Amino acid sequence: MKYLFLVLFLILGSNSIKAADLLETATNISIGSGIVLQGIDTNLTTFLIAKNLGKEANPVFVPFASNPILSPLVKSGIAVGTSALLLHYRDKNKTIVLITSLAINGFYSYVVYHNGQIAKGHY
Repeated sequence: MKYLFLVLFLILGSNSIKAADLLETATNISIGSGIVLQGIDTNLTTFLIAKNLGKEANPVFVPFASNPILSPLVKSGIAVGTSALLLHYRDKNKTIVLITSLAINGFYSYVVYHNGQIAKGHY
């Protein structure tokens, strides 16, 4: 995690950046990248289902998986809702929210990688 702060510090390039501001920036970037990863997961999963290359693994989304309109809406709603909760609690406990967001990103990074490996060569 200290490397993430170092990278953000170098990117922002200001000596006047406070640690709290850096933590908030890292949290915002992590939450934003989580939304992007969940969007990619939605698109890849919809593609794999449409091509009969895979199925929805999350039991919550299985009832919506066969509907190409409802499935992305439900998945996007979950992504936005999760991000809104993280943003809501960000000011109360910055460290826990950042760790939670990074954990979500780690999970969705694996899901996107896995789905991408299945979809490779079929698009």
